[in-house]
Amino acid sequence: MFMRYLVGMGLLVCIHTGCIEERPARDDCVAPCGTHPDASQDGAVPGNLDQGVSTDQGGDGEPFDDDAGAPDVGGIFDMQVMDESVGPQDIRVGEPVDSAVDAMMDVDARLPDLGPDLGPDMGGPHRPCDDTAVGCPAVVWTDLAPGRFLMGGPGRGDHLVREVQIEAFALSRSEVTVAQYRTCVSGGGCEAPNAEGRPFSNWSAQPATREDHPVNYITWHEASRFAAWVGARLPSEAEWEYAARSQGQGPELRYVWGEAPGACGDAVINVMNRMNCRVESTAPVCTHPASHTVQGLCNMAGNLMEYVADGAHPNFLGAPEDGRAWVDEGGVDRTIIRGAGWVSDDRDSFVHRRFEWDIDRADGHVGFRIARSLDP
Repeated sequence: MFMRYLVGMGLLVCIHTGCIEERPARDDCVAPCGTHPDASQDGAVPGNLDQGVSTDQGGDGEPFDDDAGAPDVGGIFDMQVMDESVGPQDIRVGEPVDSAVDAMMDVDARLPDLGPDLGPDMGGPHRPCDDTAVGCPAVVWTDLAPGRFLMGGPGRGDHLVREVQIEAFALSRSEVTVAQYRTCVSGGGCEAPNAEGRPFSNWSAQPATREDHPVNYITWHEASRFAAWVGARLPSEAEWEYAARSQGQGPELRYVWGEAPGACGDAVINVMNRMNCRVESTAPVCTHPASHTVQGLCNMAGNLMEYVADGAHPNFLGAPEDGRAWVDEGGVDRTIIRGAGWVSDDRDSFVHRRFEWDIDRADGHVGFRIARSLDP
């Protein structure tokens, strides 16, 4: 039985496969749908919203793969449903900060010294943010060496595993934070996320307590705009998986942290190894070191799912073999998101798992990190 929960306003919002229901906070989400005291004799729950389980490949948040040994739960939880239900209270984590700069300094203080190839972006090609009064946000980059690896994993259909050559590139060590995105908004390069009526939004009108959390409720367009403003881009799907596999480790690596399921506390994920971890929000970036790669990339599983530059394709038949983003001639109208968000089951964090996503949709469990190519 798959379930997730949220606490707020004295209620639990229990999300089982196929239904969502509200229960008094004294109850739990262990019992299946329709078994709590408010259920009618035929099992119906007042106000029950039937999510259904899709058998299609793709859709809004539907997985393209179906891993052996674990029943498919029909994709990730739809955060928009959260927003339209009981409206749990916003849960703030961490101490207030005086400014976005202070928040970024706090993040840097948590990051280990991982060698000379890592550090704030200094110099390099001219970037649009260089022409603004606020300047460019500090970005800590992790360089990734070129290599060849097997991308993908088990799932429905054929052409789900392929060999890909990756050229040298750099990936931002963390997901883009509220503080970094705020610099783009202040510099006129980005629009502020719409946080109205969204209790799980990390954004606030003024710098507050979540400047070091990853920015969420961002569309693919807005993520691409931020990346271009700082002279970067979104990673390709192949680059993302190569990075999550700690530079292309083999198919035996199922999770960022290894072959076996993790435990609560290893990543900002709500369900780990079928245990309810009671995760109620994102966490500051670069916490939970078990979810970091060997090269030091933070939270490659958990916190937020992440955009890539590619358009959505159900398999890899016809995909570029050189690691470039796979974009059809007409451009991108749907994309892929990778990794697992804070509301996820850990099976969403398989390093090969992929979900189709609408590029115009912003949600509370989706964010992004940025990439840039390196000279050979």
